[in-house]
Amino acid sequence: MTGDIDNWSKLCPLVKQADGSFEASIPVDPKAKKIQFKFVIDDDTWVTSKDFQSETDASGNVNNVICLLYTSPSPRDSTSS
Repeated sequence: MTGDIDNWSKLCPLVKQADGSFEASIPVDPKAKKIQFKFVIDDDTWVTSKDFQSETDASGNVNNVICLLYTSPSPRDSTSS
């Protein structure tokens, strides 16, 4: 997997799980509103998945996208001294 998260450098490997699914731990910029990404097959074929939304970037590339939603902690979640 590659995308905004690793500056498109293919540094986010997917790990196959016992049930056949794949997972990745990815760093997310807390200021990001969305993540654009693609899946990398055999190190040189970049593809999108129909399982995620897609959009075309400014260069005309179609990428998958996940929109991020951040919430503020509720007042009772914060501690005061």
